[in-house]
Amino acid sequence: MADVYILKGDGTPVDIVDNYIDIRWSRKLYGVGDFTMRVKFLKGQIERLEKGRLVAPQEEAGGFAPDQAFIIESLEYEVAPSGEEAVAASGRAFGGFLGERLILPGSGLAYDQQSGKAETVMKYYVSKNAGAGATSNRKLPGLSIAPDLARGPSVTYQGRYQTLADMLAEIARLTGLGWEVAYDAGSSSFVLDVVEGADHSASSPSPVYFDIDYETVTAQGYVTSDLGRKTFSYIGGKGEGATRPVQTAYLDLAEPSGFARREAWVDAQDADNVQTQIERGKKELAASGAAEKYAIELSRGAAPFRYRRDFDLGDSVVVRNTEWGLLADARIVAITNEFEPKEGRRVTKVELEEEAPTIAGRVRDAARQADAGRRR
Repeated sequence: MADVYILKGDGTPVDIVDNYIDIRWSRKLYGVGDFTMRVKFLKGQIERLEKGRLVAPQEEAGGFAPDQAFIIESLEYEVAPSGEEAVAASGRAFGGFLGERLILPGSGLAYDQQSGKAETVMKYYVSKNAGAGATSNRKLPGLSIAPDLARGPSVTYQGRYQTLADMLAEIARLTGLGWEVAYDAGSSSFVLDVVEGADHSASSPSPVYFDIDYETVTAQGYVTSDLGRKTFSYIGGKGEGATRPVQTAYLDLAEPSGFARREAWVDAQDADNVQTQIERGKKELAASGAAEKYAIELSRGAAPFRYRRDFDLGDSVVVRNTEWGLLADARIVAITNEFEPKEGRRVTKVELEEEAPTIAGRVRDAARQADAGRRR
């Protein structure tokens, strides 16, 4: 049974919930995770389960060491036909607060434009608008930012009243990084960091296979779809009519053609230069979604691969199903834990996407092709 703690807004523990009926919580690579928990109605404990406080689930019981925290944003009271009373609590991960802060341009400036490594740019905006660089009323209590290791490729971003969460998602999708705000139980703080993910693909030294035939998973789903997907963008810069400059962008190594070419128009009137316009076009393409998506379910203890020990959020793994003729490398973009103590049910659900082309991916692929050429 998972331990579930109630925290104050400053991250200090208040109580432990030992009477929950079920709980589900998720982590997401590009967005914000969420949780729902139903508990039996016990007046003394329900009084501590109030909006604005945090829920910190811990996968393994024993000792206070949760690393995720979720805001209680909704409480629903219910009475079952049997007369049993329960309360359902739900809300977003702590990173959801970054959706409540905007990027403000400096006084007299139209934009706050930054260029540099993806991680550096992401953490700059968070620090300035919610961290140490923000005004006192805009700071998020308990938020800290992990040291900047300058990971990811170089980007240019124009900040102007986007939410921090949207900015983080845009840059992450474009560059092959993820982001997350983890809970540090030792310091009762909430730490923002980027997520690189490990390589457990088929060609790696330590591949992880999600394969129902070999019983490494208990359920498997697969969706292939091009609905809404775009592969080539025309980006309109400043100007009007025939004098308006138009740039083009795509994410694949070669310009798409034929049926693979799916064009989109991107309005970038507010972008000051060609590089920023092209980056805008690439962001729109990256946000249009991956063509291949996978869903995996693992029962607790499913051998030989286990969550946290062998794979984690952001990792590249192998999805295989011989009956479907499926063998693909895919990236873990969401992980959901579900616990039902009474039923003894403990399930981990994993969502994966085909690795969409990114700046980092194109550089890596080009290097591999160059190596192959030298070997030939």
